[in-house]
Amino acid sequence: MAYPLVPERIIQPSDRTPHGGHRPFLFRTQGAAFRLSSSAGYQSGMGRIAPNTIRTLIALGAVASTTAAQSPVPSAAAPSGPTWRSLTPPTIGPPPLRFEPAVLDLGDLPPGTSRAATVSVTNAGATPLTIASVQTSCHCTTGSLARSTLAPGESTSMAVILEAGDLVSPVTRRVDLMVDGYSQPASLTVAADVHYGVRPRLLPDPPGQSHAGTLTLESASGTPFRVLGVQGRAPDFIGAFNPETDPARTRYEVRWSLPALEAVPRWLVVETDHPDSPIIDIPLPGWSVPRVATPWTVDPPRLMLGEVGAGESRVVLVTIRGEVGDPLLFLESMSVDPPGGLSAELLGMSREEGALTLRVRVTAARGAGGLALDQLVLRAGGHDQRVVLMGRILTPGGTREPVPE
Repeated sequence: MAYPLVPERIIQPSDRTPHGGHRPFLFRTQGAAFRLSSSAGYQSGMGRIAPNTIRTLIALGAVASTTAAQSPVPSAAAPSGPTWRSLTPPTIGPPPLRFEPAVLDLGDLPPGTSRAATVSVTNAGATPLTIASVQTSCHCTTGSLARSTLAPGESTSMAVILEAGDLVSPVTRRVDLMVDGYSQPASLTVAADVHYGVRPRLLPDPPGQSHAGTLTLESASGTPFRVLGVQGRAPDFIGAFNPETDPARTRYEVRWSLPALEAVPRWLVVETDHPDSPIIDIPLPGWSVPRVATPWTVDPPRLMLGEVGAGESRVVLVTIRGEVGDPLLFLESMSVDPPGGLSAELLGMSREEGALTLRVRVTAARGAGGLALDQLVLRAGGHDQRVVLMGRILTPGGTREPVPE
């Protein structure tokens, strides 16, 4: 029995997988269908087909197609043997899909939380569209469609979830819909403003540097607050504002600068009396982590302790991933002035699926106060890894006082 080999569609540029390969190439015959892929064999309605058989079928189809083109066929007789369907090149550009809303703005989002929303997707073209896949620009974002085939004018819903992570910063992500027959995806922009209640906006001076600049702080809820310190120093307010006599505001502009040998160059740390934002750590632009080859890593790279009373403790978890024995643990002060007032004690360890989780008790020293910037140093197998600890040690009575000039 003859089974003409007909390709269902050609391989598009968008058919590349995240690993650089191609998605399966679907062929149809009169009696069955099968897909080409890089696996050891191919499943079809006729059973499992070996790769050599597939190559033979493709070769036969190509030879038969060439022979048919070169040999005249009597008009009264129907052509026999394998035949190819003509291939249509992809349309250059994105498909005519319309999103509502056009940009998904998830608004204010606390660090470490997630938010879900639904977007309407409409086929604004004149032909049916088949959405082959949904891809995102970051693993922190997901998208799932209710339907993948849309007739002209038809709409479906897409659920989008964004995980904020723990960095205080505006974030922008992208959801791409890959459509059969088009060389580019239809893209939806997803935005959110990640903060603890006070929106920080950092403007380096000059741009691209991380040593000095302007910082804007604004209350998202409209609650007035005071800026107590910037990187452990008294804030340098821009404009006519006297923190000793003027009432609290909802928005501030301050100048910031770092010494040439600043101990914690990755984040600019701000202290406020806002109930939701006692400590704000803002990523600095132009900062990069020195890459050191180690057989293990730590997670998270920093821990926010918030406000801790003098003499009080916090229990934190640190996870080590990779092959490592029992690590040594100690603290190094990273504060410039005053030195850090924290101590650390290892309470226990647990191993599970290639990860070692440490329970660490961090205690604020009695008599200490103000911003604490320290690093937890883990040493094992001749390698070091560090976790930055940030917090504000409250003075006796739990008061929040501005950093003195």
